[in-house]
Amino acid sequence: MAPNPKRVNIGLLLSMLTIFIAATVELVFCQNVVTNDGLVSEKYEARRMYTITLSIDPSIIQIIADPRFSSEYYPMYEMVYMSKKPRSEIRRISELMNKLTVPEIWQSQTDIVADQTTVANPNKVGILPEGTVEKQPAYVWWVASGFYEAKSAFSSNVGGIFLINLATDKWRPIPIVNRTGKGFSHTEWIDMDIDGYVDCVTIEGSNSMNSLIWLQQPASQSRWIQHRISGLQEDVGGTEFRVMKLPSSETGTVTNVFIVAGRTTGKLTAYWVEDMNNDWSRERKKKSIVIATDGSYVGIEIVDLNMDGRPEILTSTSATAGKRGMVLAYEYPRDGFDKGGKWRKHILSQWQMAATSYTTTSPGPAFSFRIQSAVEGRTQAKPHILVSGQDDGKVYILSPETGSPYIWDYKREVIWSSDKRIGTPAIADVDGNGEVEIFIPSDFSINVMKYMKSSASRKTAPVHIMPVLAAIVNAIFNIITFGRS
Repeated sequence: MAPNPKRVNIGLLLSMLTIFIAATVELVFCQNVVTNDGLVSEKYEARRMYTITLSIDPSIIQIIADPRFSSEYYPMYEMVYMSKKPRSEIRRISELMNKLTVPEIWQSQTDIVADQTTVANPNKVGILPEGTVEKQPAYVWWVASGFYEAKSAFSSNVGGIFLINLATDKWRPIPIVNRTGKGFSHTEWIDMDIDGYVDCVTIEGSNSMNSLIWLQQPASQSRWIQHRISGLQEDVGGTEFRVMKLPSSETGTVTNVFIVAGRTTGKLTAYWVEDMNNDWSRERKKKSIVIATDGSYVGIEIVDLNMDGRPEILTSTSATAGKRGMVLAYEYPRDGFDKGGKWRKHILSQWQMAATSYTTTSPGPAFSFRIQSAVEGRTQAKPHILVSGQDDGKVYILSPETGSPYIWDYKREVIWSSDKRIGTPAIADVDGNGEVEIFIPSDFSINVMKYMKSSASRKTAPVHIMPVLAAIVNAIFNIITFGRS
């Protein structure tokens, strides 16, 4: 029997209507984007929540998890913020999740952990790994201090590395190193000489020299003994570094590789020891190599940016006279870092501003963070990147354009802008709802933002709505056609 033209026309009309309705719903309600590699990604936006005015000018904010009340999946965060001279202080707000929606109680609920009389000019706080020292309490901070001058130098103050027992009501910083004219910004805690005691790896900075060293933990209550990693007359150019655990083609084992970001030297340098046990007491086995020379390096992080299962170096360079500022990623050589292989460089974003001196720089450090995705089938998303603009008064987010591990394209967005210098911000999902909070220090204030799904994305229309609409329209079509036959 020949098909009824009216039925065909009705069917065609309803099919076209299905496509139109589905596309409209996707566009208006879902606001999802199909990337170059076919991956569906959600749209996010940064919203300002509130600003807290302080009696000190915070230069650094950190969000850390209290190990006494945290688990792998449910961290209990504290906010730590620090100021430098003329009023050095370390302050903290505990149980931040419970106080996030009531900022009016922040001031009354803030603890002063240290001040100018105990720790001058703090640079960073971290949690001492469990079992680092004998009879270690449940919650101990390490603090790196020393006033940070322009050109990556420290003034003639007393800087050091301190341990603070946070499990008590009274906090007394105990120095493991404390020296005049020196400064410290970061530590790594590793057994460097395989004697069963965890040692402290750090960079000792001064006006004339920045040296990568390790401090040997004594077996008794005596001073920590200093050993040098970098050369005797070698200036590593800054005090920021991290450790990468990389497979060595020479020893066939995993090697601790220390990556140093040289601010004044413009070099990114790796240090390791050719020993299968990572025994740094074997002085003659020490090795180093310059990874790249792309500018004045600021900050460093080790993270798997492209989700290929291998870590990358994430860093940034501040604009100096004649050079642009950049956010960069470096992939370690697949044929072995210790064979002189080339580290593959990716420029994730560039800044047009060209500073005329070291006193005005942008961008500052970059920090990776992950966002929770509800898109079906998307279990592993590339991390986003938060960037401090420092002297340009802005804060940026770099969003990956695709989910492909081979494409390194990022979209840059300004989420905060002012006429004041930006300090070191922090980012974390404090309340555990899958959307991160951003804490921005600037001009005697902390500005709080939330990076969340866009208002359109939050309307929960299903992503795969086409099959549902098609079934409904097909049912109507059958009723119409068979009802007429």
